[in-house]
Amino acid sequence: MDRLRAFEVFVTVVSRGGFARAAHATYSPCTRAVDTRAPECVS
Repeated sequence: MDRLRAFEVFVTVVSRGGFARAAHATYSPCTRAVDTRAPECVS
């Protein structure tokens, strides 16, 4: 995993007010998705 990219995604989602979603994304295959609401990231 690209840790820097994961951090960028985490910060992006937190900035949207999605802290819980960001925490989940950090530990999921969806980390590389710019938007964690993308189809491949919806449970």
